[in-house]
Order: sequence, then structure tokens, then C-alpha cells
Amino acid sequence: MAFGRLVFYPGGTQAQYEAVVDAIGSAHADAPGRIFLAAGAIEGGWEMVMVWESKDAFDRWATEHVGPAHQRVGAHGWQSPPEVKDFEPFHVLM
Repeated sequence: MAFGRLVFYPGGTQAQYEAVVDAIGSAHADAPGRIFLAAGAIEGGWEMVMVWESKDAFDRWATEHVGPAHQRVGAHGWQSPPEVKDFEPFHVLM
């Protein structure tokens, strides 16, 4: 079953996003199980929309890459915790 996640970083910026992506490195483009990712500035911060083949696929990738990247980036990354909403995608077009 597909897994969707909306992530909003209040006050987040493109520079912070790029710092985390740079710290993730090539694993950002090679994320087994990821179906879709979109990220961009919205009013009040930075939003990401992602769809994965399963929550397990997301959890594995995030544990291996996102958490460590956030630690490496430190003060150059996100300055506040995200607002997260998970959902079960009914329909995904790419």
C-alpha cells in the first residue's frame, strides 16, 4: 500500500532544504521505494510532498539518510521541527 507524507517546515527556506539534500548526497536521487517528491516554498515556510511504495520503505530510507544528514548539517538546516501529515494515497499520477 502506498504511503504519502506532507512535511511543512515553518520558516524553512530553499537554502536549508539544499543543505540537507547536499548532506544526503547521491542517496537523495537514489531512494528505493520513492515514487514522487515535490518540494518548494509556500507562504510561511517550506513544503514537501512525497509518495512512497510503503511506509516501511520510507522509514528505512529516512533512518539511513535523513536523520544522519540533519545531524551533519546542524545550524545550516531546519531551525524548527516540521509539521507532518501522513496519508494513504488513493490516486497517484506522475
